[in-house]
Amino acid sequence: MRVLLDTNILVRAFMESEGPASSVLQICLQPEHRLILSEEILFEVARVLRSSRMVAMHQKSEEAIYNFIWRLRIAAAILPPRPLAQTPIRDPNDIPILQTALSGQADVLLSLIHI
Repeated sequence: MRVLLDTNILVRAFMESEGPASSVLQICLQPEHRLILSEEILFEVARVLRSSRMVAMHQKSEEAIYNFIWRLRIAAAILPPRPLAQTPIRDPNDIPILQTALSGQADVLLSLIHI
């Protein structure tokens, strides 16, 4: 299954190594699945994790953030986003996510986990 995890899931996976987002990420990294990402998504994850508010919450080093992004880049299919046709999108921040899902022919796009 081809799966795209959005920024929210990836940030949560970094912050809570034992949480549901981390479990989902680990499942997506199994050989029977393919994690789909883009440079734009990785950049956004790194930007969020480096924000002062998030650093205060996760209290992890710049090296930990770098290593997380590097591992994602190695493990995932990094695809260029496919431009969207003129489609109304409520949140413009979702455009790179949807473009990458289209480019990677994602079977699943996961953006939120509720427990």
